[in-house]
Amino acid sequence: MLPRQMASALLSFGLIFCLWSAAFAAEPAFTFADGVLTIRTERYEVAWRDGCMVRLRSVLPQAGEFTLPTMPMAAGQLPNGLGSFHGQDKEGKEQHFPWRFAPLSTAFPAQHPPAAETKVAFEKSGNTARLTYSGLKDEPSASLVQELVVEAGTGDLVIRQEGRSANPGVFGVAFSALNLRPDVQFLVPYFGGQRWGKEFAAEKLVTIAWPEFWTAGLVVGESPSGGTFAVWADDPKMRPKFLHWYHGQDVQGIGFEACNDAPYDDTREVKAFNWRFNTFANWMEPAQRYKDWMRTTHRLVPRKERPSKWVDEIALIWPYWPSEEPMKKMAELLDPKRILIHQWGWLKGFNRRIPEYIPQSKDAAEHAALAHRYGFRVGIYTSMALVDVETHPTIMKDYGLEFFYRGLYQDKPTEAKGWLVYVHPGSPKWREFYANRMAEVHAKYGVDYFYQDVAGCAIGSSGIVDGKTFSAAVVACEAAIRAKAPQAAIGGEFWTEVNACQEDFGIGSFLSWGGQEQPGGHKDFISRPDQPHPLLSYLFSDYCVYWPHVTTIRDTRRFHNDQNINEVIGAIPVWTTTPDDRVSEARAVLERAKLWADGFRPHFPKSWTPKAVSYMRNPSGRVVKYVRDGGSTYCYEEAAGGDKLKYARLTGVGSVTVSVPVTIDGWLAYSPQGPIGLDPSQWYCAFPGPPDDVPILLTRLPPGASVTGTRVTDDYVLVQLDGSSEGEVRWQAKKPFLSLSTPASRLDASAKQVAVKLP
Repeated sequence: MLPRQMASALLSFGLIFCLWSAAFAAEPAFTFADGVLTIRTERYEVAWRDGCMVRLRSVLPQAGEFTLPTMPMAAGQLPNGLGSFHGQDKEGKEQHFPWRFAPLSTAFPAQHPPAAETKVAFEKSGNTARLTYSGLKDEPSASLVQELVVEAGTGDLVIRQEGRSANPGVFGVAFSALNLRPDVQFLVPYFGGQRWGKEFAAEKLVTIAWPEFWTAGLVVGESPSGGTFAVWADDPKMRPKFLHWYHGQDVQGIGFEACNDAPYDDTREVKAFNWRFNTFANWMEPAQRYKDWMRTTHRLVPRKERPSKWVDEIALIWPYWPSEEPMKKMAELLDPKRILIHQWGWLKGFNRRIPEYIPQSKDAAEHAALAHRYGFRVGIYTSMALVDVETHPTIMKDYGLEFFYRGLYQDKPTEAKGWLVYVHPGSPKWREFYANRMAEVHAKYGVDYFYQDVAGCAIGSSGIVDGKTFSAAVVACEAAIRAKAPQAAIGGEFWTEVNACQEDFGIGSFLSWGGQEQPGGHKDFISRPDQPHPLLSYLFSDYCVYWPHVTTIRDTRRFHNDQNINEVIGAIPVWTTTPDDRVSEARAVLERAKLWADGFRPHFPKSWTPKAVSYMRNPSGRVVKYVRDGGSTYCYEEAAGGDKLKYARLTGVGSVTVSVPVTIDGWLAYSPQGPIGLDPSQWYCAFPGPPDDVPILLTRLPPGASVTGTRVTDDYVLVQLDGSSEGEVRWQAKKPFLSLSTPASRLDASAKQVAVKLP
């Protein structure tokens, strides 16, 4: 046994050694050779060449390779380096089309990345590496500087960039992560949150603009073996930015472009906001980092803590302007205090005469008062970025307004074209006037909620007004409205991080966008059961909830496709039918509305049940989850004795096996395990409870047979079967039949089964 003093000394040495080792390991290592910079930290190892990340290996929290060892990609395959319109005006605009699916062979002549002739200088200072590239591709006078900083504490790789050229027209600077393995999947803030995997935009080069299409400045890459990496923008001024994705069959690249604000004619330099990179264990870790950044940077206040916190109690949107009788019927479905009535056509002539905001109905105030007596809330359509210049010919001059446009792919208008003009809301005089106008409408007409059209639709740059980009001006204007009318809630067009700053709802219509950009149709692809992802719900739902627009309950296939997205992203239910409609899809909407009325809101547990795509939790701790099995979705409430079904949306199956009795409205075919005879190409809604009280139940059908039609009267029951098999049909009758018929024969009334051959 060692003497006590010696053991104590060895223990002390061991502690000192461990602490010293940890400190030493935390120091990043920079190696520069043959034009390649390698950065090694505790969390990752990256290689940097020609202004791009060309190799990425994760060390912590999980070791793994995200890139191919052969490094087959070159910087010119994506927009990289310095961007300039000089001599390439048309090409520069084309590459900034805000939603673009282009061939992989697309060239970018307006981009000037480092090339073979470029001279590169390396400097190191502490935890910072500085790369200076002089003489860029096709721009010998241009230079690019990239500072790569390993931030103490977070371990983030902070990417700082600036570029210069002797020629005017400089619009931005970009870098990419190249040579990514083809099995890396991206989680992208795109159409509510989407998975970009091997089947989406295959063999395409995709470009999306922030914020309308790239709705938050973050991208997460997932490895199939576990672990993630993320790149995100540290951009408090809301400047223009673009995401580029090279999606080859054998390799991928993801690019990040930061742009100057318009105009560009005389611009010879660019200094980008910072980008950040790091590796993580899962997607929620980088999402939390970005959410924390949003909250701190933009001073976000949760919906339930705003003066208009009543909006967090809303459980159902009713886009209708009802008379008293429909109000009474709607009140039978749900507590009116949980319902927001919204009238899109409140204005006289829609946008005519704005910003006067005169209602088309002379009794608008009385109508709102009637709704309030029942407990409903009332919303209307408005816009801080639209003016009627025909009615108000001097309004732009009077309020210092500038034309709204989408610089980087559009030129600034020089004159109004038509009576309705889109404007940049950055003018302080306009902001004061508009906020006062909203407060007046709120007080005079009893309006509780203002939808702000055009709020989230900035693309590229509309220039700077009073030091603000278009998006920053939207946020400032909405903050002014809240200051003038604190009890009023606000919503806006699209569901982006711009909307999330001040708005309670972001309104969109994902299934109204797109044609054949994606084989099979873009809107059908993004609504596939496995496509939506809750990334944006994680970021926004505390502040701004998605409100789906346009899709009606009676448009069955489109409704279910829309629900495939809405259930994942925590969208608020919308009632788009009459109050007395009891079709199954209406029942499903009502079930979701009841959950919202009970306080259920998007929830993100640390561990997820297999096949669970989203969760909700209420203040008492009850948890609901949505489980996807094939194309079908099951909504369960978790319980100690076993999950309890709330409702299910079924497709792609011929039968359903569930542990509790379920019913499909008007359905006649059930085995002891659940509904049978379903047509896999159709949609059905199922609810807990025994089958309806019908005169006959089909209990067995031939293999693959579908019930494609039924008619039930007091005198007879007609069942139409489809399929291509033969077998036995069995049934249970609730009352005696005089006779039973098939196309081939007539059966005795006592019969309980018949052999059939289909079709």
